[in-house]
Amino acid sequence: MPEGGKAGSSASLDAIGVKQGSGLQGVGQLLLGEVESILRHKGVAQITSQLDWDQWNVLSFLAHEGFGLAPNIILTRDTSEMPQVLEEIEADDEVDLSSPEGDAENALSRDRIPVRTMEERDLAAMGFKPAQRIALQKQL
Repeated sequence: MPEGGKAGSSASLDAIGVKQGSGLQGVGQLLLGEVESILRHKGVAQITSQLDWDQWNVLSFLAHEGFGLAPNIILTRDTSEMPQVLEEIEADDEVDLSSPEGDAENALSRDRIPVRTMEERDLAAMGFKPAQRIALQKQL
């Protein structure tokens, strides 16, 4: 295993660019090629990136360099605090496991937490909305 990486690991390309006016001269290809070479040496198997859907020049460049759409959904959310909305539990429905009469050693075996798969409607309830960003990936 090459130093510094794990088999199947991934790197994120957050920014890449060349001096304005230097486009279409192969500088970006050389730069990205060197980044990929270093990542391969470190055992990285995949590069991922995100960009705004209207950044056509960057999207075109990355597509030309072998990037394709990643199977990710990018969501955004306002970072302000959300109000806590908790469902009320009827007193008769809840077992008080802190009482001296409680069965502490069996408490966890009786605790049940309702779990279900998230649905699209849950995203809006949590303040999420689809971002106008595209997720890309490239296998090295």
